[in-house]
Amino acid sequence: MARAHFYKAVQDAQGNLVGDISVRVLTPGTDNPIVETLWQDDDPDVAVYANPFTDSDGVVDFYLSAPLRVDIEVTKDSLVTLFEDVDVGAQPSTSLILTDTNDVDWQVTVGTDGALTTTALP
Repeated sequence: MARAHFYKAVQDAQGNLVGDISVRVLTPGTDNPIVETLWQDDDPDVAVYANPFTDSDGVVDFYLSAPLRVDIEVTKDSLVTLFEDVDVGAQPSTSLILTDTNDVDWQVTVGTDGALTTTALP
């Protein structure tokens, strides 16, 4: 099963990426790091991040085993920014119905894991 993914560029007022940041993933409304594992990729054999972890390129990018609401604290030098109540990987599925040239209706769905399915409707 696909992991829940978080990806966010950290930019300054001019739109430049801000590198060399520290990132903490917290239980909402607290100063406590979450107990869930922070994965570096969707691959089950990939390494994990510590919490907090550092990022050099200005993109906060991590995976959780399941969708979860968190707070994300980003620190650069003495400046601390808190992103509150962030839903990691909790995007709803999206569906639409298309009719082909033979008047057959098809439901096309993109799931929360990014999988695309098509189903012929009766």
